[in-house]
Amino acid sequence: MALDNEYKEHVRKRVEKYMKKDKIPGMTVGIVHDGEVAYQEGFGSANLTQRRDMTVETVFRIASISKLFAAVAVMQLVEEGKIGLHDRVNDHLTSYQLRPFQEEQCSITVHQLLTHTSGIGEIAPILGYLRPRVALSMLRVIKDLQPLSRFYGNRLGADCQAGAKWCYANHGYATLGQLVADVRGDGFGQVVQERILEPLGMHHSDFRRLRHILDRAGTAYRGGSRAYDFNIITLADGGLFCSIEDFGRFAQAIVTGNSSILKKETLDSMMTPHFQLDPRLPAMGLGFFVDNPNKWGGHRVVKHDGALLGWATSSFYAPDLGLSAYAFMNTNGHAPFHIAHGIMRDLIKGDQPTFPQPADAKPEVWQDLVGTYGPLSGLNSNTRIWLSHGAQFKISIQNGKLVLKSRYGRWQKGITLEPADPNDPYAFYANAQPFIFKRDFNGRIDRIQFGYHEFFRKDLK
Repeated sequence: MALDNEYKEHVRKRVEKYMKKDKIPGMTVGIVHDGEVAYQEGFGSANLTQRRDMTVETVFRIASISKLFAAVAVMQLVEEGKIGLHDRVNDHLTSYQLRPFQEEQCSITVHQLLTHTSGIGEIAPILGYLRPRVALSMLRVIKDLQPLSRFYGNRLGADCQAGAKWCYANHGYATLGQLVADVRGDGFGQVVQERILEPLGMHHSDFRRLRHILDRAGTAYRGGSRAYDFNIITLADGGLFCSIEDFGRFAQAIVTGNSSILKKETLDSMMTPHFQLDPRLPAMGLGFFVDNPNKWGGHRVVKHDGALLGWATSSFYAPDLGLSAYAFMNTNGHAPFHIAHGIMRDLIKGDQPTFPQPADAKPEVWQDLVGTYGPLSGLNSNTRIWLSHGAQFKISIQNGKLVLKSRYGRWQKGITLEPADPNDPYAFYANAQPFIFKRDFNGRIDRIQFGYHEFFRKDLK
């Protein structure tokens, strides 16, 4: 699809529809098309009290999309031979050390941090939050950030064996930022500014609260009121200040393989699967989430979103097509994802089912699936799935249907598993999300795979 004025007007109407429906104060949207920044526009208000319009120059906190900049900074070290992708992180960290899950296992690698497979969980060691100077530096933005070594000490570590499971880990990416700082011998923000932001011409973006950036910053809102501003001590996992104008330069570099930050083959490797439970499920690259290409007409599409108190961001990239779509807003919600996803869907004519062929039900195999399933142990590394659905599924047969129920959350009342793959009677959809049952070495169904997670059968003897 050509990015003509008619399509740009279509994007404007879509954005305005979401803004009205979700009562969004302000939003900015951008598109890279044929390797060039082809469209960027601001909508609504950057600050309601000051009646300041949102523009492409308005600076946002882009939250977890910041992790992509941390990943690039790490891969620059790999390219230069200063670290190895499969090196033990503790061999290069000097500020603090990661605590092993077991004393004889001190093997968390750079690769595992990049792919969220290190076993590091959701919550940092509680003693870090209890240090008055650390807490004050997070709660009051006028205070300088305390170093991560004071926050973590040598207490940060995995609560399961590294590589055993996938667990989104903000503190893992914070540690990657510290790794960059320790190896470079300079602050993480300074390193990113010199080696990524300046080469790309991103002159109004930074991980640090610099005056020329804050002067352009928008205001975050939540529930119609101004959201509380705070420091992000972990920095590399979600602390970048960035405008949509600047971000377009980064997105362009990603989809064109701009050698000013990384070699094209390195960028390509970051956007290919490095962790994937099944070829039919989404994958994890090095920083990027990798969609199943079946959903996008066979094309490679990667993405990363972000959410912070009063901020929401989303970005999609199709490097083989020279396409990217990205959207930021100054309140919480899912509109940026829907906007960026919708643009990519239009331009690629994608968003197809993971399993393109219809499948017939095979109820004769369902009894083998009935049981209770849950994740591998590790309270901290299971925090997110506990919060989302109670970290347990029960599979049963009800009224001639195969039903999945969670402890709580959106599947608490049960959802029907619909046959998905005509070549696999153990593959199902639940609201378009694939669920795949797998067998153990004895031929018994012993686990469910969905997204990046794997739940194991609890009632096998």
